Amino acid sequence: MRPKLCMGLIIIFICMAATTATVLAAPHLSWYTQALDYDETNALIIQGYLENDGTVVIDRVNLLTLNIYFKQKNTDWWFANQGNWENIPVYLQPGDTHKLKLRIVNPRYYQFDDWKITGNVNYHIIRTADL
Repeated sequence: MRPKLCMGLIIIFICMAATTATVLAAPHLSWYTQALDYDETNALIIQGYLENDGTVVIDRVNLLTLNIYFKQKNTDWWFANQGNWENIPVYLQPGDTHKLKLRIVNPRYYQFDDWKITGNVNYHIIRTADL
């Protein structure tokens, strides 16, 4: 009876430890824009960086989508352009950053006084079992 009880307790402990480890592995990748302007060819240049503010290693950005909004004096924000970038190779440990200079080659050209960017980042993590 004792060996079965000990085995049962060991199995319960292992299941609890595995569940806790899964919960504690929290992936999160954020995009921060530092500058935005047109270049001499009228391409829209977006400079910024990705930051791994999660707890696992990220090895690829599957899709980065950025929505660009402009504003002029006495106007409200309007949607100006969208950019999508796929399969960006990165290797980011928790806390690491990766600078990027992105281009939208044929954007709609607008004069603007201010800008803001929203977006989504879809990424791939390296699970502990993959290492």
